[in-house]
Amino acid sequence: MWVYNEDGELVVQLERYAMRAFTGGAASPVHYHQVVLEPVATPEPAPWPASVLIVGAEEATAAALAALPAAAAAVTTTATPAELAAGTDRVAAILYLAPSAPATGLEEIRAGMAQFLAVAKAAPRRLVGGGRLVVLAGAGLAPLGAAVNPLQYAIVSSARVVSMENPRVVVTAISDPDLDIERAVTLGLTEQLAGHKVLLSADGVLDEAVRPHPAALPVRVVQPDTHILVTGGFGGIGMEYVETLWRDHQAHAVVFGRRSVEDLAASDDPVDVAKAARVTALRAEGMQLRFVACDLADKAQVDAALAQVAAEGITIKGVVHFAGVPDNGMLFRKETADLEQITGPKALAAVHLLDALGEQVDFFLAASTMTTITGSAGAFGYSLANAYLEGLARAGTGISTVRWPGWKETGMALAFGIAEAEEDTYLMRSMTTNEGREYVRRTLSGVFTDLIAGDFAARAGEILDPYLSYADASSPASPSASSAPAGRPPAKPS
Repeated sequence: MWVYNEDGELVVQLERYAMRAFTGGAASPVHYHQVVLEPVATPEPAPWPASVLIVGAEEATAAALAALPAAAAAVTTTATPAELAAGTDRVAAILYLAPSAPATGLEEIRAGMAQFLAVAKAAPRRLVGGGRLVVLAGAGLAPLGAAVNPLQYAIVSSARVVSMENPRVVVTAISDPDLDIERAVTLGLTEQLAGHKVLLSADGVLDEAVRPHPAALPVRVVQPDTHILVTGGFGGIGMEYVETLWRDHQAHAVVFGRRSVEDLAASDDPVDVAKAARVTALRAEGMQLRFVACDLADKAQVDAALAQVAAEGITIKGVVHFAGVPDNGMLFRKETADLEQITGPKALAAVHLLDALGEQVDFFLAASTMTTITGSAGAFGYSLANAYLEGLARAGTGISTVRWPGWKETGMALAFGIAEAEEDTYLMRSMTTNEGREYVRRTLSGVFTDLIAGDFAARAGEILDPYLSYADASSPASPSASSAPAGRPPAKPS
């Protein structure tokens, strides 16, 4: 469209515009929360149990045993994860020394996750009834603004799934920079810390708490005419981000996934056909929406897809990572290959994309889940994968993570019956699509580190009470609930 003044001079040239629906109402209110660490009373240490097994790498367990007082060492043995799985004798307590790995050390992360699976499967069988599994990491938790080790954060955050699937086993996850074995065991066996994830410091014990996060986020500018990589972009929530990129920012999208627009259009599912129509409409408005077939769990395919995009002259300036598959099945049935089917397209793909694109992108936004707070039986891999994304965010890589509740009309949670469930069945209220779209807009244009989107259900305090304290978004934020510094572009971590 061209507009001329009375003298015939061109004063306005509009080359492109986007039609937006006008609802006539104000934007829906949004509420955010975050997980912080707050001081709690340090419990009186429990006596050293009658039998303890320290599990981990051979050198680490030998050093741990040597550091114990003689009386404790006399009733303590060590084992590698493989020896734990092969053994048959039962003990009163197992202390697992969680491995660490570089934030983007793909093979070390894969090996560490496989090791944790082996320990999580074998530990319940090696504990007496009522026995305690204590997971100990040096950098699994940290106050907001201080870095964690992503792998250790993921292990600590998903450890509770073990007790959810094995009710006779109690799990306590402890982060202690000093790796004090005696303190970890004697505090980990106390009833006050049963089921909790805590940080031990010189000042005492810090426990997790859910607190309000400011609703007003610092502004992120998504530049027009840039290309944003969206993984899982043709999924329910991913499609909302694709539309928002264009309608709100006039940015283009490159979608990596397994199903093309043509696959969606040819589907028997009317939901898929509707998604294909939405893509066609976006392209008609002027959006450049490029699809590249890619299994996100396959590093070689990801490399090839990135090379193909670069060869076409497209520079990726941001990432929205929504790829993922649901978990299904109890721990005792899982093998490493089963685990990687879940962790591959979500956690391991994020690691590779961050390593490959970290220096060139302006932002990296990833989706997480509430199972990293409470745990969920049958969702060990899913909890571990999502927690790794949060660990990357809290490690200072520049990634931002959103922990989503279920959506009533789209998304992965539909497969679990969320649309028919009563509101107080789940920890959080499920979102309508209109509600969810407002959070999509806000999280795409806001700067943050790791936040929870949406409203908690009325029974949230009751559900969370065994594990951590809770205050809803209408309560004043505690002094410790300030958001971690964020906003710099992702940097390639060491």
